[in-house]
Amino acid sequence: MFSVGDLSGARVMLERAAKAGNADAALLLGGTYDPTLFNRFEPGGDAVDAVTARTWYEMAKRLGSLEARRRLNALTRRAPWSDLPSRP
Repeated sequence: MFSVGDLSGARVMLERAAKAGNADAALLLGGTYDPTLFNRFEPGGDAVDAVTARTWYEMAKRLGSLEARRRLNALTRRAPWSDLPSRP
């Protein structure tokens, strides 16, 4: 879906997989919202949301993703999002 530019369709599929317990899907889904990564999907797009990215990264972390820990740390270090609340 990413390859054909269907970001919303990809998010729907990734969300289903993440909710079924797939850590990689949760990590990828978080990346579609992550302001530090999003420009590779849609430069200048309005769909970035650090809080949502953090939510999916937290899920990926709970599911065992080591990369999710790194991305959460990167979001925390990055101003102005460093004061984001942690959401399950």
